This record gives sequence, C-alpha cells and structure tokens, in this order.
Amino acid sequence: MIKPLVFIFIALALLVTPAINQAQPGAAELNQQSWVDWEAETQARQGRMRHIQRCPPGYRAGVGWSTRSAADAVRNCCYWNSKSRARWFAVRKGRRGWYAAALYK
Repeated sequence: MIKPLVFIFIALALLVTPAINQAQPGAAELNQQSWVDWEAETQARQGRMRHIQRCPPGYRAGVGWSTRSAADAVRNCCYWNSKSRARWFAVRKGRRGWYAAALYK
C-alpha cells in the first residue's frame, strides 16, 4: 500500500511538471535554464559577480560581469573562449552593470 504522503507528492509532481512535446524543452533543459536564470538574477540583485550555487553534476559554470553591455557580460564568463560549448546562459541588469551566468557541457 502506498503511503498517503507519497501519493500526494506524486500527484503534485504530475500537476506541476509540464507536458513534454516537440514544442517544449525537456525537463532537464528547463532545470538547467532555471539554474542559470536564478544565478544571474541573484548576482544582479546582490550587485556582486560570484558563483552563488553549486553547478549541476556533469556541467561547468561560468559567471561574468560588464558595465558596457549584456553581450560583454556573457563574453566575460569563465570558460567562454574554451572548447566547451555554452548550453544555457542568462543575463540580468543590476545596479552596477550586467551580470551573466552560463552552463557548459
């Protein structure tokens, strides 16, 4: 017999999880994009360029900052010019400039 809390958790997870089809990214892509969104948003809110959270397993994370433009902030991210390819990135405007976060595979 399934315990009631486990059943409720599964039911809630099914309600919250978006349907995956050709038009929507998969759950892993949504998680990675939300990771970089949160990282960039937190940097901008705090006004500091730094790694806020641990990077997901199997990825490398880079953070960048610029007073000139969002594109410069992305180019200033760690590993940007390496052989690794940025799979996800996000940029947010803060008080002191543009803050970027990127995940590389």
